Amino acid sequence: QHLIWLGDFNRHSPHWDDARNDHLFSTATLAHAQVLLNMVADYDLYMALPPGIPTLEATRTRNETRPDNVFCTSDLLDHLHLCDTDPARRPIKTDHYPILTTFAVPLETSQQPPRRNFRNVDWGAFDDALRDRLAQEPPPADISSIPEFDRALDAVMAALNAAIDAE
Repeated sequence: QHLIWLGDFNRHSPHWDDARNDHLFSTATLAHAQVLLNMVADYDLYMALPPGIPTLEATRTRNETRPDNVFCTSDLLDHLHLCDTDPARRPIKTDHYPILTTFAVPLETSQQPPRRNFRNVDWGAFDDALRDRLAQEPPPADISSIPEFDRALDAVMAALNAAIDAE
């Protein structure tokens, strides 16, 4: 099971904020951050964005803080290739820095079964093959029950599939 939490949690803590921002670590602020930390612990998540990396620059004061974060399970953390901010790519009129996160997770490729290309069918030959296959089965008389219908349908489908395979 892979799990990742990322976003603007709007929480400050000495666990991830730079120590120079100790003015943000009031009792109330730390209590709010503790709720997040408890949830992170409950789900056995780890911080992917290293501590001390700012994710926001205050518009007025230019002070850099860390309200945004990235948490993930240990199996994802083992495949973490990059987790960092890029202040130079910050969008216009925003104070948050983009967080670039890349995981090198191996993926199993699915095998697609071969598909028939019905555009390349010689329809004349197919019609002849289907006609021959259907001629081998006598047409059903009156179909008066579901089992009789199912048998007739099975016979038609078998003839159709045999004609497709012959093509």
